[in-house]
Amino acid sequence: MDAGIPTIRTSQTTCVKAKVAHCPSSDFTSTSWSCPAISTTTSALPASTPVYCAHEYTAANIRFALVCEPSNTTLQQRAVDTQKLRAANLPTLPSNIGLECATNPFLRCNQPEIIKTLKARGMVDTGEIAVFSALREWRSQF
Repeated sequence: MDAGIPTIRTSQTTCVKAKVAHCPSSDFTSTSWSCPAISTTTSALPASTPVYCAHEYTAANIRFALVCEPSNTTLQQRAVDTQKLRAANLPTLPSNIGLECATNPFLRCNQPEIIKTLKARGMVDTGEIAVFSALREWRSQF
């Protein structure tokens, strides 16, 4: 990693790698935890910004993301690519911000298909934080 190139190193508390593994609080409406702030921060980075995740959960996370947004062709291709890499016992890491912003439902809380999917599950409030919260709750049970 070059010192001049931005990188993101994540653990289970960061909203990347096709899902949010664990959030610091179940209170998603608190000012300390905001999906719009995460989306704004990550989407402002260059698409090529590497994302180094601590765990190899990509395949499982993509299965959830595909249920949230089944028409996302970039996500569909990511599923194929991930399956090939894992079949060859190769890592899917690192990722990059461009791919995460295109395939991670937690970074896509304003996407119509994700909102439609959640509304079909009973969600009423379609604000970005409500969508994020509904995704997080659903993912915990997925």
